Amino acid sequence: MAHDDSACGGVADGAPEYVAHRIAVWDAAVARAEAAAAAAAAAGGGADAVSPPSISVTLPDGSVKAAVAGKTRPLDIAMDISEGLARASLVAVVDGAQWDMERPLEADCTLRLCDWSTEEGKMVLWHSSAHMMGEAMEYKYGGELCIGPPLKAGGFYYDMHMGGGRPVTDEDFGDLEKRVDKIAKSKRTFQRLELSKEEAREMFSYNRFKLELVNKMEEGTTITAYRDGPFIDLCRGPHVPSSSKVKAMAVLRTGSAYWLGNADNPSLQRVYGISFPDKKLLKEHRLKLAEAAKRDHRLIGKNQELFLFHGLSPGSAFLLPHGTRLFNTLLEFMRNEYWERGYDEVQTPNMFDFDLWETSGHAANYRDNMFAFESEHTTFGLKPMNCPSHCLIYASRSRSYRELPMRLADFGVLHRNELSGALSGLTRVRRFQQDDAHIFCAADSVSDEVTAFLGFLQYVYDIFGFSFTLALSTRPDKYIGSVDQWDAAEAELEAALVRFTGKVRGEEGGWSIKDKDGAFYGPKVDVCVTDAMGREWQLGTCQLDFNAPLRFDLWYRGPNTKEPEEAAGSAAAGSTKQQAKAAKAAKAAKAAAAAKAAEEAAAAADAAAASDAPAVAPPTPEEEAAAKAAAAAAEAERKAAHDTHLVAQGFRRPVIIHRAIYGSLERFIAIICEHYGGKFPFWLSPRQAIVVPVSERFLDYAHTVAATLRRGRFYVDVDTSDQKLAKKIVLAELAQYNHILVVGAEEVEKHTVNLRSRGSTDHRVMSVEEVHSEFRETRAAHK
Repeated sequence: MAHDDSACGGVADGAPEYVAHRIAVWDAAVARAEAAAAAAAAAGGGADAVSPPSISVTLPDGSVKAAVAGKTRPLDIAMDISEGLARASLVAVVDGAQWDMERPLEADCTLRLCDWSTEEGKMVLWHSSAHMMGEAMEYKYGGELCIGPPLKAGGFYYDMHMGGGRPVTDEDFGDLEKRVDKIAKSKRTFQRLELSKEEAREMFSYNRFKLELVNKMEEGTTITAYRDGPFIDLCRGPHVPSSSKVKAMAVLRTGSAYWLGNADNPSLQRVYGISFPDKKLLKEHRLKLAEAAKRDHRLIGKNQELFLFHGLSPGSAFLLPHGTRLFNTLLEFMRNEYWERGYDEVQTPNMFDFDLWETSGHAANYRDNMFAFESEHTTFGLKPMNCPSHCLIYASRSRSYRELPMRLADFGVLHRNELSGALSGLTRVRRFQQDDAHIFCAADSVSDEVTAFLGFLQYVYDIFGFSFTLALSTRPDKYIGSVDQWDAAEAELEAALVRFTGKVRGEEGGWSIKDKDGAFYGPKVDVCVTDAMGREWQLGTCQLDFNAPLRFDLWYRGPNTKEPEEAAGSAAAGSTKQQAKAAKAAKAAKAAAAAKAAEEAAAAADAAAASDAPAVAPPTPEEEAAAKAAAAAAEAERKAAHDTHLVAQGFRRPVIIHRAIYGSLERFIAIICEHYGGKFPFWLSPRQAIVVPVSERFLDYAHTVAATLRRGRFYVDVDTSDQKLAKKIVLAELAQYNHILVVGAEEVEKHTVNLRSRGSTDHRVMSVEEVHSEFRETRAAHK
């Protein structure tokens, strides 16, 4: 296991042949870059050239540091503040973008320094650790590395194509960890280099997977690679200043994956790991892993017979009787809250003509995640979300401002085509239900509605014992709608967050920004809860949508609308039946036009052949594109005139708020299984009580007690086994019943039970009526 411990890193003994090739291409690229820089300097006047400009660097506290462009690094500024800050900083954030600590600043900017306590610091340490593990894997197995990202859930992985070699086994973990530890102690720096596309192709010519990534990049894209010692990888960065920042690392497990998640691609070996800047943190993490294994919802689900999966329907859970009890309790709780808070529950179809998804934008932005099928020459899609169907309900007739806000809730079944390799218990499934609701409201009531929803969410999470954080997710790279619409939507959510928390962005106990993490149709507030083990889960969401009302042409009559209501129904909304007829007619017209064009083209060709005249050339792709653009522009102009007329008449567009608290109920069940460790509170428990007769003689009375309590809609079972009493009680305790009601001769005579509660050593003799009353009070208090 020989390695080069030098900071620059030559080729070590036992290195795969491609390591030397990579280094040679790197060195040549560096030489070309230095020659180009020297030539540019000479052209600019050489030694007499103007000195690098001074720049201003603004820190989070508002203070400004002077720096020199192209020379001053974030590390220099950290050192100027304190040596301790410099040692602790793992990565910089420059103008909102992550930046290497040793990469020179280029212009006036804002600067934030991130240590291990920040999400950025953790992700960068794990990213650098992935590179270090990648090198260890190359030297040990000699395969083709694919991708190795950090994980928001903690840690990192690296995928490798083994090329027919032996798989990674648990016995390899210790050796991989020793290799990574040696790399860490070598105190290597991570060097960044920009490459041309041809240089990147040459550098990774031995690796078909890296080549595929390079070839997919658009011309002009800045391609970067990072090098630490002999290891070089295609990478956007950034990385930690030194490999020595990694003080402890563990290989956690192995798995398999398909290249780019496609089952038609080669199968890869995936190795998961985690690292820390302190050995104590790794010890603490191992203890948490041991506790998490005991609380794994898959283990609890099996032991308590809550749910199961079957290979004939992958990614779709079977909720067993006790699991369905839990599911129904969650639904009933949310339904009661909806009733109190002015929501109306609806039910909508599971499948829709794909024309709906074209209108909503899902066909262009989400099709790969949908299940689609053909029926009678029409493509249908199983709905992955409820919002488009709720838009159809809104558009089914004319709406008035007096009807707003309209809050539509839907627990309908949804399907998403998750990759088989991504399926994981109840946390990632293909068939699920959500506590999904959409609020149609006026623009000037958005802040009130969002604030009220956040209060609703806080009430629910307090009952479950969840603390939570809020983050505003902004416009992603792939989005629909205009920048102005997005800016307005983000401003509305920001105002609601300030109003709800009483704090500005970044303030202690306030909220944060997740840049470019919004949904494709609008910005959102992401809610991250912390469970009993200190783990974070993204659960609730609140998404603002200005785009769907435009795409579905939704309106409402304002207080000063000039046209009569009948005209509004025709001009602004139209009936669902009329819309369906129009869509069907448009589809038929499109098909007829295509058929007619084909007939005319065939007839023209026949005529040309008969007359020996030259055939009319079909339109070029450029001409077709120009014609489509002209038609789209004409349609946009017509629609703009239509909208202007309606606005002048007093019509207004609603805003849609997409919101959820549980999110997927299946995933929420997984989270609370682990949060409570299978020991559900009484109000939520699928096993609230069990009646245990001392012997078979008292079985009839046991059934009578159970029947009485069930009339209060409590989940009460009866132990009908022939086990000894002590064994029955042990089994009931293992099954996590909240209460055990023992009945024998004395209880039959006095119409009582001997009640034993989970977590208590007290035995209480109570009448059945007293038990019923206590159960009712406990349930009402959500305890």
